[in-house]
Amino acid sequence: MNFIKKIFENKADELVHRHFTRFGKGDYERALLIIKKSSKLNIKSSFEFANDFVELIMQEASSDIEISGVIFCAHEFSLDLENEYSKRGKIYKAEIKEQKIKKEKLKEIYEKFKFDHLLLNLNADNCSLKCKNSLPKPGSALKDNFCSASFDNVDLAKEFAFDVDNFKTLVIKHLFKIEDLVVFKEDENNFEKARINARRKGKVIRILNIDGKEIKKEKDILV
Repeated sequence: MNFIKKIFENKADELVHRHFTRFGKGDYERALLIIKKSSKLNIKSSFEFANDFVELIMQEASSDIEISGVIFCAHEFSLDLENEYSKRGKIYKAEIKEQKIKKEKLKEIYEKFKFDHLLLNLNADNCSLKCKNSLPKPGSALKDNFCSASFDNVDLAKEFAFDVDNFKTLVIKHLFKIEDLVVFKEDENNFEKARINARRKGKVIRILNIDGKEIKKEKDILV
């Protein structure tokens, strides 16, 4: 389940919290989706949904999977796939060479790195994903084509368009309004831990453009 759906269904967890650790107080336009339904489901999105697409393909793939792309972590790691491993500053990076893996291997990768950044290109018989290969810079413009995913199963639209019934083209963007940071007492004297662990209090404004008609929804958050 993607992190926005978890928020609106009151199922926020540590994977949801991960998306907000970079934010202080303020307003942030993030999590953009363009969803089109025809004989296939085609979705373009901003950076935030990269890991969610990997999870969905892990669940949906009906065949072995061609994989390439990049994994970024803030910690050392090992990966038993053909890759080029490097470090720049505090960021560790593995560039995965194009190869074929079993669905179970993708699940293993996802479970190991779901709190990190999986910028992967994946191709199975019934679904595919392409991601840009570098992390967006803080404050950079929102890109609607950072991720491009395609699925034969059009019913998967409900994973992202969980509050919309019928559409041909759906554009969704989200405004994160962070009003306060709730710091745990044990982190008060450690700035870095306070920043990472603090719960962000505020709201998410969900703006849907359904075949040209705009609707707004709000959800209070403490994540």
